[in-house]
Amino acid sequence: MSYQIRISESAQEAVRRIAHEQLGRAITNLELAPTNRDEAIHEARKSLKRLRALVRLVRGELGEQVYRRHNECMRDAARELAGLRDAAALREALEELLAWLGRRAPKSRFESVATWLASRHADHFHESGSKLERLTADVRRRLQELDAEVDAWPRRHDGWQVIATGLRRVFRRGRKEYAEMLWHPTDEALHCWRKRVKYLRYHHQLLQPIWPEIMDAAIDQADELGELLGKDHDLAILAEAAASGGRDAAPPSTIRALNRRIVERRMELQSRCRVLGQRIYVERPKDFVHRLHGYWESWSQEQIGVSAGRG
Repeated sequence: MSYQIRISESAQEAVRRIAHEQLGRAITNLELAPTNRDEAIHEARKSLKRLRALVRLVRGELGEQVYRRHNECMRDAARELAGLRDAAALREALEELLAWLGRRAPKSRFESVATWLASRHADHFHESGSKLERLTADVRRRLQELDAEVDAWPRRHDGWQVIATGLRRVFRRGRKEYAEMLWHPTDEALHCWRKRVKYLRYHHQLLQPIWPEIMDAAIDQADELGELLGKDHDLAILAEAAASGGRDAAPPSTIRALNRRIVERRMELQSRCRVLGQRIYVERPKDFVHRLHGYWESWSQEQIGVSAGRG
């Protein structure tokens, strides 16, 4: 994987390499968008999320001015692309819901909703088709400007100091939002927590080499939690879209039945999220960072020993 630190490079080198790679991937996928719209845009947005996780990790190194410029540019680019992706995500959410329901609800029960979503998806791209190339070209241009600035990022420290503060900040924020979600699980609270879980997952991935077995397990846990929260979020948007679609989407009785099933599924998803969240956020932030620092130090000493042996 490229989204991880390598044995042969410093923390500063890893940060810049990863930034260039993810910006390059986003730009390349946006060049493909007109011919493979859904997948290309989805992959471009994933690269932007990885980049936002990276700049949050090194926020203290970058300084507020550089951090805010890059974070806001990537946030705005992701938002502009979100509408193009969300039309497909709602269809996938309904398909996942029907698969989960199985025999409890035949597909024909919500066929009208599926047809409406498919039509909505096609209409969305038909209406935005003429704008798609201009939109992706504009986003590519902005990302290319950011890419040209990466090598000029401030270099204040190296080694563990580059990432320690960012690790603690993101973990602390995620732990706080998990606690808030337990008391008041609103759609907004769940969505905010999901973003923090995704950042944590990417941070674990970047640090995977420091102890692969342990970090792989942490990546899998955060990945599973992020997927569950993503499904919950998409169902919330599906319920909102179906309600706003009115009779164009389906008869009122079908919308009510769909909402009941969505609530049922979301309760099950959120229950699993609470259990996983408790496991992931059981440590205090300072203990979390201290543990990873220990892994980092052992890994660094191991690399010194390997290098000395080769010499």
